[in-house]
Amino acid sequence: LWQTANEINFKGFELQRGTDAQTFSTITEVKGKGFGDYVHNDFKIVAGQIYYYRLKMNDRNGDVNYSPIKSALIEGTTTAKLFPNPTTTGTRLNVYSPSESGAVVKIFNTQGQLLQNIPTHVSAGQNDVLIDLSNHVSGMYYVVMNVNNQQFSLKVNKE
Repeated sequence: LWQTANEINFKGFELQRGTDAQTFSTITEVKGKGFGDYVHNDFKIVAGQIYYYRLKMNDRNGDVNYSPIKSALIEGTTTAKLFPNPTTTGTRLNVYSPSESGAVVKIFNTQGQLLQNIPTHVSAGQNDVLIDLSNHVSGMYYVVMNVNNQQFSLKVNKE
């Protein structure tokens, strides 16, 4: 969000983003409207990364000015979900991780017996871990994942 009060001889803005506060690329261009509020939501970011933003302000006569640089850190958390659930043969554990990490997935039955121990690795962003339940009888199972100092415990029903 940014605001202007007076845009005389003004053509428009280029909102620019960078990851090192020195190299920027334009992520959107906005035409000037004379004055008022402007907003742009930046959805092409990764949690845990520091981004630097500036406005490139273009006048109709070709003059260019830059705003002060602002930084933003979007903190992320690890999330996990299972699909399909219920399943007949297996399921996918979809994990979002803000950073690369080692992980362990364990499958337990309802009596608490460990049935599978699956060491894995997750990258920053979305990850899918395939869980094969084809050798197990129908019933409820617990999928427990330890990643990024967090533990997730999810139920899956095998039909």
